[in-house]
Amino acid sequence: MTERAGRRDRSDPRSITSGPQASSPGRVVEVVRAIAVERGLSPAQLALAWLLGKRAHTSTEDRWFP
Repeated sequence: MTERAGRRDRSDPRSITSGPQASSPGRVVEVVRAIAVERGLSPAQLALAWLLGKRAHTSTEDRWFP
């Protein structure tokens, strides 16, 4: 696995981009697990923290609720 610098502090669970990279979609879970273990979190905690930093991707749009 390769390392790349993230925009946030490595101790911030939302800085998922600072850890190992997934070279294929099938490796995403492995990479999330590795980052979570490195930071002392569960994969679910890491994923939720990442989503909190991506509000634009998780917010609902008015078109879904007429």
